[in-house]
Amino acid sequence: MKKIAWSWILVLTFLAIIIASVGAIYVILEFHKPEKDTVEFEILKSLLQILTVLILGQIISLVVALFNYNRQKAEARREFQKYIVQRLIRVYVAVKSQRRLLRAKGLRPPYIGRIQANTYVAFDVFDKQMELLNETELKLETIRHEVEASPDIFTDFRELTSYLKGMEDYLRELIKLYEQKHALFSGKGSTVELDKLSLFPESTFSLRDFVGEAEDSKFVKEFSDLYDKASEAITKSILK
Repeated sequence: MKKIAWSWILVLTFLAIIIASVGAIYVILEFHKPEKDTVEFEILKSLLQILTVLILGQIISLVVALFNYNRQKAEARREFQKYIVQRLIRVYVAVKSQRRLLRAKGLRPPYIGRIQANTYVAFDVFDKQMELLNETELKLETIRHEVEASPDIFTDFRELTSYLKGMEDYLRELIKLYEQKHALFSGKGSTVELDKLSLFPESTFSLRDFVGEAEDSKFVKEFSDLYDKASEAITKSILK
C-alpha cells in the first residue's frame, strides 16, 4: 500500500476538524438553543474560534504561498532571460571577432578601410574562421530553439524569434558559401580571388559583404541591426 503524503494527511485532518466543528455547531444551535453564559454557549464560541483560526490560517498560508511562488517564478524568468541575452552577446562578439580576423589576416593585399583591387583570400585563415563561424551559428540556432520553446517568457516573442532567425539566416549564407567554395582552394598556403567567393546560382551573396565596408552591407542590415533589435526585445522582457 502506498504511503499517503504528509501534505494530504494534514489537509484531511483540517477537513475532518472543520466538518466536525460545523456538525457540532449545528447540533448545539438546533437542539440546545444556547443562551449567554451557559456551557453550550461557551462550547459554541470555542468551535467558532476554531473554525475562524483554521479557515483564516489556511487562507493566509495560501496567499503567502502564492506570493512566494509568483516571486520565484518571476526570478526564474528573469534569470533565463539574462542567460539568453548573455549568450546572444557572446555570439555577436564571436561573429564580429571572426569577421575582423578574417579581414585582417586573410586578405591580400590587406584591408585599408576598404577592399583593394585584386584582393585574394588566404585559405588557412578562411578555413579557420569559417570553422569557428560554423560553431557560432550552431550556438545561435540553439538560442533560437530555446526561445521558441518558451513563448511566455518574452514580451515580444514573435518579433524576437524573427530577429534571431534573420541573424541565423545570414550566418547560414556564409556557411553555405564555405561549403561551396572550399574546394576552390588547393590547400594550405593557397589563395583565391575574393570576387570568386560568392554563392551560386540562386544568390548574389558574397564573402565581400562579410569582410568589406559595413555601410549598406547585408552584414549590418541582416545581422548587426537584428542583434540590436533582439537585445532590445529581451531587455524589455527583463525590465517588465
